[in-house]
Amino acid sequence: MSVPRQGEGAAAMPKIFTTCLVTGQPIVTGIEIDEASLARLPEFAGKIFCPHCGAEHEWSKDTARVAEGDKPS
Repeated sequence: MSVPRQGEGAAAMPKIFTTCLVTGQPIVTGIEIDEASLARLPEFAGKIFCPHCGAEHEWSKDTARVAEGDKPS
């Protein structure tokens, strides 16, 4: 039995996004997680470079959202 590779029928893991405060565009954090796992995480705060405005933004569990694909709908 072979394990499907990504792009070969395997479901992609949802990703965490936050929002650029300047442009309103989504920022991909590079973290893959499902909603239930995100909900179980303790509160946190972090910083991320924004490719849309070039600034560094603070983000947290409260500002994070989980979505499928490369851009949230």
